[in-house]
Amino acid sequence: MAEDRKIFPVGQVLELVTGKDGADTSSLVAFITGRSNLGPEAAKAAAPFAFAWLARWYPKFMDMEWKADQTWEAYLRQASHILGNHVSLEPMSGRFKDIANSALDAIEESQASLTRQTEAAMKLEKEVKQLQPLQGLVEAAQKKSDELEARLKSMKTEMNALNRKLLEFEGKVPMDSEELMRNIQDAIKDGLKGMTYAAGAAAAASAPAAEAEGAAEPQKQSGEDEWGFGSSSSSSGDDEFGF
Repeated sequence: MAEDRKIFPVGQVLELVTGKDGADTSSLVAFITGRSNLGPEAAKAAAPFAFAWLARWYPKFMDMEWKADQTWEAYLRQASHILGNHVSLEPMSGRFKDIANSALDAIEESQASLTRQTEAAMKLEKEVKQLQPLQGLVEAAQKKSDELEARLKSMKTEMNALNRKLLEFEGKVPMDSEELMRNIQDAIKDGLKGMTYAAGAAAAASAPAAEAEGAAEPQKQSGEDEWGFGSSSSSSGDDEFGF
């Protein structure tokens, strides 16, 4: 349709056809492929599809060969004499457009995925740099964790050994700890009672002996002095010392 066509400078079309370095053909490629807002990288990916469309419907552009010893200005003047200064182009359509869009969609998705991966890698690199000062702390914590894990394994081994010993004594101890304490307290009380009975018997046995010993001891005469030298019947003429 006429309203779908657009006029471009012939030089811009020749830049796309020849692949001229540094040329900005993004607007032309976007029109031909029907994809708007093409950036430089996307335009480069879509340029071969636009070139194929031009080669199919505008073969005159393919006949314009840019020779190695020819300047761009000379080449452009030569082409303008044949093609004119402007050219009216029609965007691609039908099956050709579907194939091109399918390929371009895949290319754009790959580029977007690469961009996301690049950004994620840069972010990760930044985070790694920020975490580098903590590397020493992490290593120390890991070492401590390893030590605690080793101690835990050792404690588990000891607990297993104690459990095995406990199983060996299971059924051989008929009473619990509270009953065992009560039995120990009863035994202590019985021992104290036995000691009390023994002390009473010893005291009873020693009483008659004490009485017998008191009876065997001679009584002092009332007249004897505390020295034992005098007597109550001292003869006359004796002195007070019993001599």
